[in-house]
Amino acid sequence: MERDRREASVGAGPGPAPCGGDPRCASTVGEKGQRPAALGEEAEHLSRYKAECAQKDAVISELLKENENLKKELELLRGGGDAEPYAEMEQKSSSEEAAEEALSDTSAPELFLEQAEGEEDTLIAQLIAFQDANEELRALLQNAHDDYKIATGVVCSLQRQLEIQESQLRKTESEKERLEKELRERESQLQAMSAKFCSLREEQKHEEMMVTTEKENCSLRQVVTEQESKLAEQNKLISDLQGTVSQLEAEALTNRYQIHKQQRAQEEMQSQAETLQHTELQTRVALECLTSRFERFQSKIIQATFSTAGSKPPQAELTDEEVLEAMQKIINERIEFHQMLKQKGVRVPSLYNIDAATSSPTNSKGRRKSPAR
Repeated sequence: MERDRREASVGAGPGPAPCGGDPRCASTVGEKGQRPAALGEEAEHLSRYKAECAQKDAVISELLKENENLKKELELLRGGGDAEPYAEMEQKSSSEEAAEEALSDTSAPELFLEQAEGEEDTLIAQLIAFQDANEELRALLQNAHDDYKIATGVVCSLQRQLEIQESQLRKTESEKERLEKELRERESQLQAMSAKFCSLREEQKHEEMMVTTEKENCSLRQVVTEQESKLAEQNKLISDLQGTVSQLEAEALTNRYQIHKQQRAQEEMQSQAETLQHTELQTRVALECLTSRFERFQSKIIQATFSTAGSKPPQAELTDEEVLEAMQKIINERIEFHQMLKQKGVRVPSLYNIDAATSSPTNSKGRRKSPAR
């Protein structure tokens, strides 16, 4: 309604059109007609970018689900479980052969036990280090997920700003159309008045009409000046809107690069997590093998210690110190018995030859079993 009242008021006033064929007005109107098209293309580009962001959100959600599944599998592996049957059989055979070879050398049991304990401590320390590295990777993954949420919120705010700018642009286009219509009406009025001037023949009327026309021209010049100032203001507003759209596009490109970078970092962290899981599984298998070997070796030592004549079988579980004391006692009794036989004049071989003779069948037995391995 307000626009119709303006058009009626402008149409009622006599005088020529504001532009009157001015090339500057025509060029300004043409530029204002091209700029909305460029802004429309920018809006379409941002809508395509929004669709790409939605697709990337779906991919990232799938990756997070896979990461949760991997975490659950890792927790199940930490909870315990049997190794593969084939690996267990191989570890069992190798541990038994190693225990038999270790039993053949009865002169250094303490050294072998210390080495086994050192290897077990080293493997436990490596397992703890792998668990700490896994926790750090989880923290990095959570930080990357938070950064992605922040970037998504920034993109949404930029899209809302773009919609506001588009609404302002539509208002500017409607104002431009109204001004063009007013200019066309003024031009038609000017043409009608020119035809009327041509039909006037009397000089007095012609002079009166010229004075009137001059007054109207002055008023129209003022109107044209006002319209030009309005057009300048609107051109300035359109240039500001274009600068804002360019800035929004640059920010959108920056956010796209950051999202791509975060996705690559997430893929790298996922590959590192898989590597750590595989290494942790291997470490657990090696630890179980070493534990079984140690238990077998300990049972062999206890059996060899308490299988001699006159020794009482243990009634409860023995400690490592009690086993070592029993072995040392057997060795001392053997040395005392050998010295007593020498003092009585009995010819007996030396203890070194006896140990070599008893250890050689065991070594040959181990060598015969080695091809079957």
